[in-house]
Amino acid sequence: MNDKLGALYRQLFSEAGNQENALKMLAGLDEPLKRELATLLIAKLEDEDRFIRVSAVLALERLGPITEEVIPALARTFPDPHHTVAKLAIRAMEGMGHAVIEYLIAALQYREGGVAESAAQALRHFDTPQAVKALSDYRRRSAQ
Repeated sequence: MNDKLGALYRQLFSEAGNQENALKMLAGLDEPLKRELATLLIAKLEDEDRFIRVSAVLALERLGPITEEVIPALARTFPDPHHTVAKLAIRAMEGMGHAVIEYLIAALQYREGGVAESAAQALRHFDTPQAVKALSDYRRRSAQ
């Protein structure tokens, strides 16, 4: 990890309130550094500290699907006991294109903490037969 990336990484997970500034700095990284950072952030999604997991999700949202591991890694947060992590991951996935649809559909099974409702809201942005059917089925089940 080079010095610039190391400093940014530490800032993302600092307690000093520098996260927002660090998140803004992500845009200025070149592609190889973004990929390296994404790999480091994915590992942080399994940290014991929920605030670390939240910071990792927020940073991955800014990076987008820079590697093929980002979307599945965000989806693995859906059963997180701190539902905010899962809901932020769903929000992050909304802007990552049609590749997230199957993962959002899978999130509809997580009824606790509003995770399924967040997934349903995200699916509304995708006008595909698969998303429309999943939303319709979810609404029907929810009404029962």
